Amino acid sequence: MPVVPSRCVLAFLLLSAAVAAYGQEAGTAASRKAAKPFKPTRESPAALIRQEVGLASVEIAYARPTCKGRDLKAELALLTGPWRFGANAATKFVLGAPAEIGGVRVPAGPYAIFAIPADGEWTLILNAAAEQWGSYFYAPSKDVLRFKVPATVGAHRERLTFTLDVKGDDMVVVGFAFSTITLSFDVRFDVRGLEDAQIDAALSALAPDDWGTRLQIAQTWIKRGERLEDAGRLLAEARKVSSSFWISEWTGRLRHAEGRSEEGAPLLEEAAAAARGKAPAEYCDDLVKLAAVWRKGKGTK
Repeated sequence: MPVVPSRCVLAFLLLSAAVAAYGQEAGTAASRKAAKPFKPTRESPAALIRQEVGLASVEIAYARPTCKGRDLKAELALLTGPWRFGANAATKFVLGAPAEIGGVRVPAGPYAIFAIPADGEWTLILNAAAEQWGSYFYAPSKDVLRFKVPATVGAHRERLTFTLDVKGDDMVVVGFAFSTITLSFDVRFDVRGLEDAQIDAALSALAPDDWGTRLQIAQTWIKRGERLEDAGRLLAEARKVSSSFWISEWTGRLRHAEGRSEEGAPLLEEAAAAARGKAPAEYCDDLVKLAAVWRKGKGTK
């Protein structure tokens, strides 16, 4: 006679089966969730470069195709519209602050940058639609700036390359090289104006015990050789809430900037003594040496 499971046993078996099925389904769902999407390797790898100057910056995100024996000049001559200035997505050009390019002021923000090649001179375009694939959907109505740059012949560059370099205190030079074609253009920022605006904002929100911000603003003015009286006021306020050796050092440097180096020398020595064991020995020794120079009446900073 067959054994018939009791109702309790049947209920347990059904529950166990349901739990097992749920576990399998949950595991499968978790595996699907954990799996990373397939990302094919692109022949033109992505690149990202960034350069800061003061509080401003330039950033370029682009893809880097190779020549592979192609006649690039001939290929570009066949274009019927702007070139994406790279491969895959349109090259992205990001200004971290308002800038001057080609004599025109350009607002901060992201742009797509396109090129119209020609013998000896290219036309470059900044377009407000920063995110777009190639130049297939390029709309002239969204152009923010068109400017011309000389195109010259240089050493062969197998893979397309952008470069960013700092020139002076307020300029980033953008360079481009591919095949034997090279070009460059300048991006100029109002670095001093950006810094002044930041100082004004910081001063308007300055907390009574914020000695660090007071010190940094005073340092900026002392380095510039301007607003020395205001720098002294900020350093005096900072000294009331902190005994940092930085405050002593920069009060000494302020005295030197005011033409009172003999008064500044003891403050450098005071800073060096307070910094021993907290800052590198070389820093402390340099302060003592500088104090000695000031005592002799020399103007070394």
